[in-house]
Amino acid sequence: MDLSLILEIDDLTVGATTPGAAPILDHISFRLSTSEIFGIYGESGAGKTVLSRALANWLPESLEYRAGRVAFAGHDILGAGAREVRIGRDIAYIGSKPQSSLDPTVPVGVQIAEKLHSVRPEWNGRECRDRVMQLLGEVRIPSPKERYWDYPSKFSGGMTWTPFAPNPRYSSPTT
Repeated sequence: MDLSLILEIDDLTVGATTPGAAPILDHISFRLSTSEIFGIYGESGAGKTVLSRALANWLPESLEYRAGRVAFAGHDILGAGAREVRIGRDIAYIGSKPQSSLDPTVPVGVQIAEKLHSVRPEWNGRECRDRVMQLLGEVRIPSPKERYWDYPSKFSGGMTWTPFAPNPRYSSPTT
């Protein structure tokens, strides 16, 4: 196995659970190595979101995997290897409008800390809060200690990706 290979998609086909429905994704294959950047673009309705969710093994109930293989770090996340990959910690889906997932009545830092605690339950509240402030600084949010307590309405659209974008950074992965 190529150790630099982090994501392998082989002949992936996804479609609606409705019998006879045409596939939404049809025979998609690609490889992604560590340190590579991979972009997905296309017209509205082209399947970008379906592909992104399929890669994180997070399809809605109305869709199904019909064929293919999705392997992350050598583990088939659609089969027996799914237990080896911690969805949301090792691999995750970040939606196109993450700000809609933020609770407007709770400070952004508190929401990030809750997310962090869900992937690092062994950390106490202070450890989570300190790590969140560090992460805010790493993604260049000015005055992270003060911004921790700001509500989502005080953040620009791009800044609201912050509670979701650092997710892989929580455990300091090598990929």
